[in-house]
Amino acid sequence: MDRFGSSRLRIVLACLSLLLVGLVLGGVRPVEGSNLLVFGTPIPVSALTIMVDPQAVFRGGLSAIIAAVVPATFLFTTFFPVHEALQGGRLKALPLNLGLGILNGLFFTQVMLLPVWAASFRLLGTPFAGALCLADLHAVILGLQLLLWALFLARILSSNPGWGLLLSFALSAAGRYLTWGGEYLGDPDLFQIPAFLVKGMALLGKLLPTGQLSSDPMAWTALPLSIGGPLVLLIILLVLPGRSKAAKAAKAPKRSKA
Repeated sequence: MDRFGSSRLRIVLACLSLLLVGLVLGGVRPVEGSNLLVFGTPIPVSALTIMVDPQAVFRGGLSAIIAAVVPATFLFTTFFPVHEALQGGRLKALPLNLGLGILNGLFFTQVMLLPVWAASFRLLGTPFAGALCLADLHAVILGLQLLLWALFLARILSSNPGWGLLLSFALSAAGRYLTWGGEYLGDPDLFQIPAFLVKGMALLGKLLPTGQLSSDPMAWTALPLSIGGPLVLLIILLVLPGRSKAAKAAKAPKRSKA
């Protein structure tokens, strides 16, 4: 557990987050119109609040914070410890270390979100708004996807695991466009694109991280592909080195003893 961060680090982060919670509860509140009162200073939120419910603007802003904080925090607090634990190439080390990574990722992300829940209470009247809880769930799933893809790519590019992190974000950008293509390019009245290509884009969009949070309910049937796909690829890479070493050892000529 210490390789994911010492207990002192956890205590410091929790204290800082609770300090921010106190500041938010004591200094942030909405006022009539399109203003937000922060420590007595009115801040215009958006000109759109003239036509849109201000709470919708607050929900959108808090959801954007969740989308920015949770996946990155989950990935960066778990990737290097899990990657180092898998350096030996042992498959049996994966379940324990991946499970510890998920638990620690959940801890760090939810501690970082405590001020967001406090802001939700002040701005929306409830600490756990349904739309924000859904955004948090989508963000955690996205963080887990990024972690699995980063571990898989870092296993391939073993000389520099940082490339695994970089390419996982590149895949999330590609997954966003593939998801969009699979959803909107299938209309024959608007686009003359072969059906198999659209279906392939939709399949890859489910396999790759999307890089954005959906406002729709969680599609649990898509999890076996979005989570299981990179997990299976990672397991294959953990199995292959052992087999290749055994094959090389079997083919190596035995030296006769003098």
